[in-house]
Amino acid sequence: MNQKKKGPVKPTNDERLVAYKDLERNIVNEISNEFYTKEKGKQEKKR
Repeated sequence: MNQKKKGPVKPTNDERLVAYKDLERNIVNEISNEFYTKEKGKQEKKR
């Protein structure tokens, strides 16, 4: 694994995958938060 890299350093597939997973998680959180607040708003209006 300790090979010298030639040229520009590219992130390994693992690093890319981790970054992608983080991004995915953030997006999912944003969407679920929006949905949750909308649902909560609907319930409060019904009362």
